[in-house]
Amino acid sequence: MFQESRQNMKVVGYVMSEKKYGKFCMESFHELCRKEQRIELRKIDLKLDLEDQGPFNLIFHKVTDLVASVREGNIESQRLYSNLKNYLKNHPEITVIDSLESIERLCHRLDQLNMVREIIQHTDLSSSLFVPNYVELLSTDDRELNKTMLSEAGVNFPFVSKPSLAHGTYSHLLAVVVKEDGLDSIHTPCVAQQFVNHQGILYKLYMIGNKSYLIQRPSIKDINCKTFQESVINFHTHQVSKKDSSSTLNQVDCNRENCSKAQQIIEETIQGIVQQIIPKLGLNLVGLDIILDVYSGKYGIIDVNEFPGYDGVVDKHRVFMDFLLDKLQFK
Repeated sequence: MFQESRQNMKVVGYVMSEKKYGKFCMESFHELCRKEQRIELRKIDLKLDLEDQGPFNLIFHKVTDLVASVREGNIESQRLYSNLKNYLKNHPEITVIDSLESIERLCHRLDQLNMVREIIQHTDLSSSLFVPNYVELLSTDDRELNKTMLSEAGVNFPFVSKPSLAHGTYSHLLAVVVKEDGLDSIHTPCVAQQFVNHQGILYKLYMIGNKSYLIQRPSIKDINCKTFQESVINFHTHQVSKKDSSSTLNQVDCNRENCSKAQQIIEETIQGIVQQIIPKLGLNLVGLDIILDVYSGKYGIIDVNEFPGYDGVVDKHRVFMDFLLDKLQFK
């Protein structure tokens, strides 16, 4: 019986960093797959010949940091990434979650935001959904030039400075630039995106295939430039947007009643995003960061994350396994 069960199992390979392995609790996922005896998981080592590690029915991956390293010109990363691309090219029969082309399109924040903004423009959601204004700043050498670029893009103070590469070592090191002299302290190249007051609440919209999950997180509190003494505030995203984050930056500026009302409103909007925005991103495993503009009442998409950690999703490993089985057409 056991031998027969193993013969019916599908082989699923995966590529990810040790950091992602721990964050997604892959040990627990391995244990679930062994218990169910429906998927044989194999961790792929890109340093070794992939032909010797297969064959695979499906491969899923989190290689965004690797792609970012390739963009930075790292020779070893280029070699490893080429190993993966060439193997997948030679084995079109393998189901890949998600396509490397889709990942590459989202690696740079400017490309990412341009794509989301264009998608919104071609839907009926533009009256309730937007991408806060943004522009890429390439250097701090010329403050007047940066001021002109900000003005032409409709970006005012305060704005959030984000590394242009959406993944990699420094991708989570951000800054809120409150005043003009803070322009000399930002790290470039960066994407400067208009800060929108949103009651210190961030919504994480997670997708696993066609299943959606809305998770509420703390975020940066509302900012009044006149009352802020600092010109620039540097922070790591984990300091302000994790479930148990505790920072002077993420004080929630609303009472429970208003927070509940905002949650109800966004749940009415979420289906439009799921049905009209997500499919055009070309990703099965994706998360959107969404805020509610307290002044306009519109929802702003401020970030896109490929294969997020799904923190807060109940029984995420079971959901993920069912998704893989569905992709394998094996239930």
